[in-house]
Amino acid sequence: MTSTTAPAKRGRGRPKSKRAVEARHTVYLDAARHSALTRLAEDRGRSAHSLILEGIDHVIGKPQNPGWQGR
Repeated sequence: MTSTTAPAKRGRGRPKSKRAVEARHTVYLDAARHSALTRLAEDRGRSAHSLILEGIDHVIGKPQNPGWQGR
């Protein structure tokens, strides 16, 4: 018999606790890209940072297990 409980909903926005930061990078955007990113973040109710991370995950693949390490 399988369980039919709904998955727990995740809160939106910034997590309440701080995540460990392995590296920091600066992203330089031209005015058009900055404006588009800002509008998209506002329209989706997300941060520009989360959209940038989503884009990186789309290009390199999202880590699937704790042992994942990029090269």
